[in-house]
Amino acid sequence: MIFNSDPWKRELKRIAHTLGKYQGQRRWSDASYARFEQSVMVGCYIVRRIAESFQPMIVAQTSIPLLAFPATKESYRLWWPVVAEHFDLSKSRRVNQSLKFIYDQMIHTYVFSPWFDENHKLAGVFFSSDRNKDECVFRLGIDELIQVFENIATIKGKFQLRFGPDRNEQIMPRSKPATDH
Repeated sequence: MIFNSDPWKRELKRIAHTLGKYQGQRRWSDASYARFEQSVMVGCYIVRRIAESFQPMIVAQTSIPLLAFPATKESYRLWWPVVAEHFDLSKSRRVNQSLKFIYDQMIHTYVFSPWFDENHKLAGVFFSSDRNKDECVFRLGIDELIQVFENIATIKGKFQLRFGPDRNEQIMPRSKPATDH
């Protein structure tokens, strides 16, 4: 449980800015790929922590459009995820998924690969969790991911948790006992 969301939101805003810089990057070294993946993973983890600690309604109310591509062959335990070799990129279907679904997929990712447009610029990310890897891979646009991170990083309001003095339990509003008349 986190008690102050401000440092988490500042880091999420920094990550969103970093992801924006990747859009203009032309050359990608192995280290660049690793830093990109780390940024996405840490950003999704921060979203999860904020949502679970303070704002569960973020997760419930946010629906994000994705493209899903079916698997063409069963994945193997060890393989570099060349997305086009394992998924049929000519057969996409639009799906809307919750933010919780997306960050769970990202955090438990098995397939993770940047998606580049025809100009070789970063356009998004392919991802699929270990649970879904044999069914399909999802594609999320980088602009949408940056927007999600920025929106959550700029949520206004003070988040406070209140705890009882003796047992460190969260105080919940108590309903009045029912009376029979």
